[in-house]
Amino acid sequence: MKVSTLFPYQSDTAMEMFNIELSNHHTQMSSAHSCGVIEHIHVLSGTLSVYFDKEWHELKAGENVRFFSDQEHGYKAISEQAVFQNIVCYPKQAIDEN
Repeated sequence: MKVSTLFPYQSDTAMEMFNIELSNHHTQMSSAHSCGVIEHIHVLSGTLSVYFDKEWHELKAGENVRFFSDQEHGYKAISEQAVFQNIVCYPKQAIDEN
């Protein structure tokens, strides 16, 4: 697995973006993030399966999915290699105006 950070987390955007390459049919599982975190996956090449809501969802190059990642989730290369971008969005903290 190779992960490249395209945009590191910054508080003004409350997001970060990665380019991820999985090879040799690699499976990568992740534990739940904080409540309200959302991931956006866009497959650049190959076939990728994304695990969320207790099931696998297969995506081909050019396809994308959005899901709440405050649950167990994961990624699996169905093809020999799968390359995808992952945008992780964190809920902004409400500003107390009182």
